[in-house]
Amino acid sequence: MRRSSWVKPRTITGTCSGDADSLDIAIALVMEGVYTRNLTLYGALVSLPGRVLNRFNDL
Repeated sequence: MRRSSWVKPRTITGTCSGDADSLDIAIALVMEGVYTRNLTLYGALVSLPGRVLNRFNDL
């Protein structure tokens, strides 16, 4: 699968090469909706200060 757009797509589209079953489609939809930068160690560390500061709004 290839991601459709990086900036707030109105619709989710993708291109599949080869055979795809329901699990492939489900994983592709999840990956389209998840902010994938947080799935890497570097991305989690980069976004950590912003996530901590956002917690102060809840207090």
